[in-house]
Amino acid sequence: MTDAGQFLIGILAAGSVNDCLCTFAMSPETIISVFVLLYAAGVVALFGVLIKCYGRTDLIAGYDPDKIADEEGVADVIGTNALYVAGLTALLAAVELIQPFEGYRSLWIVYLIVTAVLTIRLVRGARKYEASE
Repeated sequence: MTDAGQFLIGILAAGSVNDCLCTFAMSPETIISVFVLLYAAGVVALFGVLIKCYGRTDLIAGYDPDKIADEEGVADVIGTNALYVAGLTALLAAVELIQPFEGYRSLWIVYLIVTAVLTIRLVRGARKYEASE
């Protein structure tokens, strides 16, 4: 287990962050990776909320209101999938921080596959709301 994982276990065991700070050390690459992933998750989540909850379909790339029969349906599908991707990205950031097992970086492949599946789901779901000509 890495220093970050031992740090979190130490917090749980000691009950205090201050007792464990002396053992916590991460590489600059890991810190940058975690912050970039969390920033990306936050931006995607913001877009997801704006699209799903506030109906901001103008934020959708290539969106043409003349081709859509149900604007709320499209906003729901795209916003929901954006929130799924944001959650998945935040989960990957947590894995990068904790580094729970040797070879944890192979989870990037899982992340890419699940993101691709969510993208396909998004496209198929949005096509259901296209107006028939």
